Amino acid sequence: MASCKLIRIDVRLIHGQIMLYWVKTAGVSQILVVDDALSKDEFMMDFFQKAVPAHIKVMIYNVSDACKRLKANQLMDGDYLILFKEVDTCYRLFKEGFPMEHVQLGNIQNGSKKKTVSKGVCLSEEEYSQLEEMNQNSIRVYIQQTPRDSVIEFKTISKKFK
Repeated sequence: MASCKLIRIDVRLIHGQIMLYWVKTAGVSQILVVDDALSKDEFMMDFFQKAVPAHIKVMIYNVSDACKRLKANQLMDGDYLILFKEVDTCYRLFKEGFPMEHVQLGNIQNGSKKKTVSKGVCLSEEEYSQLEEMNQNSIRVYIQQTPRDSVIEFKTISKKFK
């Protein structure tokens, strides 16, 4: 049976911190990347699948397919790390009814009309509202770059955003 160990939003998706720290710390054997654009890019899908050791399985789906597979328990058995590039993608899966206990914010890039809430995490009004709604629905939303870093809970994110 598939088990979700960590849900993370990180624009970099699979990168050094994921492979060196989070895969081991969370004890995952599977990585599920949910991203509409990436799921259509054969070259980048191949790149990400080759960027991990052979014993870690990588699957890349769009939001619709990921939601269907997760709800129907059609993923391979194992312990999963679910990665999103953007807050909106994670939010869409949440709105589709996928049960989430926690969402970890890793690296969300700065941009136009975004506020910095932590080193590496900048949020727009829309992103903040989406995370706030998830938090209000009993999903623990927090920032943690690496396992060695302190956790920044949503109430602190909220104070820094407002």
